[in-house]
Order: sequence, then structure tokens, then C-alpha cells
Amino acid sequence: YESIYRVFDKIDENSSLAESKYKLNVLTRCFDVGLDPQSRFVDAVTLLEIMLCPKKEDPKGYTFSRFGKIICNLTNLNYELIQIKKIYNTRSEIVHSGHSKNFNDDQFTSCMKLMQEAVKYDLLNDGWLGKAERAIERIGCD
Repeated sequence: YESIYRVFDKIDENSSLAESKYKLNVLTRCFDVGLDPQSRFVDAVTLLEIMLCPKKEDPKGYTFSRFGKIICNLTNLNYELIQIKKIYNTRSEIVHSGHSKNFNDDQFTSCMKLMQEAVKYDLLNDGWLGKAERAIERIGCD
């Protein structure tokens, strides 16, 4: 579990203990095969959102898609930007209406792979997401 806590070190600098526990709970639920796939999907996208969109004021869909594509490029996942955006939009539909006609096995599998690669890459590269965001802000890229 030590490596799991490292994922949240950079996120938890200004978080309360309750927020930290919530984030760790989301991570563990992503891998709980006893839960239904739709719940695991929502948790996986929520975890990605925590990792990819740390600033509350950023537009979530855009930021999620942009950093999701960076993950794909760095880990050789062959996902298009539109596919990443659909993952986020499907999660939003489920959260806000209780279901999504777009949720299917392919979406579940794509989301889980993206989440696993993001967590793995972040652990192996000592918090690369925060560093990537600072670099983008520094050079002014969108």
C-alpha cells in the first residue's frame, strides 16, 4: 500500500483526512471485482478525474481529455481524444441520471486500462501528472 499512498501525496497537500480517505477508497473500489462493472467504471473515471483535474476551476471534460491523451501517448495506449471524452461523458451520464446508453464492455475495458496506466505511470515517475501540468502552464500550451 505504500506505493498507493504515493499517488495521493501530491494531491493531498491541501486535503483533509476525510478527503484523503475518500481518494484511497475510490482507488481500492476500482479493483473490487465484487462490484458491478458500472460502479467500477464510475470509480475509475472518478480516480482519473482526481488525478487529471486537480484544479477545481478547470473545465473537467476538456482537462480530462487532454491529460488522458497525454497518458495514452506516454504509455502507447492507442486511444483517440474523442474516445477519452466519451469515457468522461459516459461517467457523467451515469452519475447524473443513473444510467448511460453508451456504457458497454468496450468502454469499461478502455477506462480500466487508462486508469491502470495512469496510476502505474504516476507511481513509476514520481508524480508526473503534476509536473506535466506545471510544464504546460509554463509554456502556455493547450
